[in-house]
This record gives sequence, C-alpha cells and structure tokens, in this order.
Amino acid sequence: MNEDFESNILGKLSIPHAFFPQDTISQKKALAWHTASLSGEEVLLASSFAFSYEGIIAGLTVSQIEYFSKNAPISFKKELINSILNEDVMKEVFEIVKMMDDDMGNGVTQNQKRIKDVRQYVLDNLVVFQF
Repeated sequence: MNEDFESNILGKLSIPHAFFPQDTISQKKALAWHTASLSGEEVLLASSFAFSYEGIIAGLTVSQIEYFSKNAPISFKKELINSILNEDVMKEVFEIVKMMDDDMGNGVTQNQKRIKDVRQYVLDNLVVFQF
C-alpha cells in the first residue's frame, strides 16, 4: 500500500471530524454513516475527543460499543459518557439518525432504534464506562 494512502486512511480514522466537516446536519450525517461502517478496532483509532461529536455518536453500533467497553482507554469512555448523558448532544444525535432513516424511506426507524440501543447499553453498563 502506498504511504499517502495509508496516511489518509489513518487520518480519517483518528480525526474523522477533520475529514468530515461538522457545519451542517448533512455533514454530521455523513460522519455518522462513516462511523457506522467501521469495526470496533477502527473506532478506537479515533482520538478520545472524537466522541464529543454528534456525528460520531450517531454512527455508533452496539457491537462497536461492546468492543469499546472492553478495550477503550478511560479517557475515551469518559468522553462517550459525557456525550451520552448530555441532553443537547443526544437531541442532535437523534436528529441525525432520523435523517439517516428518512434517507432510507418507507418509515424506516432502524437508526433511531440503533442509537436507543447504544445509549441503553452505555447506561446499563455505566460502571464499565467509568473505570
């Protein structure tokens, strides 16, 4: 693999909010779709600060969060908890996932359900995310 390609990929994973501007809800939705496509290991390549971005939170899956709960450093977990417990952040996260569902058509609500499940997993396992 060529070095520029590898550098670009690692950059997208470690600072995705820099490669996906966060000025509009549509841009946040693009980051959410990108995040949803990552493996648990790839999610952990991001900086802990990335977990303060609504677009990142909106793209998380339960399998990523399960991996995250077992393998993430405490600074990552604290940032995620702060976001999950922040009503303003979660309000925007739900706006993003609703748009994702709207894009799929036919009254689909799978992304809204996914985020509810992610949030519930974190809340049910709060102790794991605090230590």
